[in-house]
Amino acid sequence: MARDPETVTVSAASGSRSRVAVRRVGSNVVVAVPDRFDENPEESSSAVYDWVRRHRGTVIFDFSDCRLMHSPVIAWLFQVIQAGRRDSAFAWQAANAQVQAQLRQYHLDAFVRGA
Repeated sequence: MARDPETVTVSAASGSRSRVAVRRVGSNVVVAVPDRFDENPEESSSAVYDWVRRHRGTVIFDFSDCRLMHSPVIAWLFQVIQAGRRDSAFAWQAANAQVQAQLRQYHLDAFVRGA
């Protein structure tokens, strides 16, 4: 099996705050969550899904570039969680108060714990 590169960055939408970066940090995989997607986030989804499906351990969603989650991002997060292994844990980091409220509002906090 080919070794994963340390970081994969794929475009999520035009604009500087709209990239999905997936990187390995120790035994964890960190997914940088954008604050918006273009009309079709499928391009970035397949790269993220591949990493999450193969990873054993914790997948951390980094919300440092996400001020507010728009509905395509929320749907994408549910899909990434569904793509994960049953033995994977999901956590979040660097989420502002608005994003934390949205995690609770959409019950994503049932699947993703604070890091």
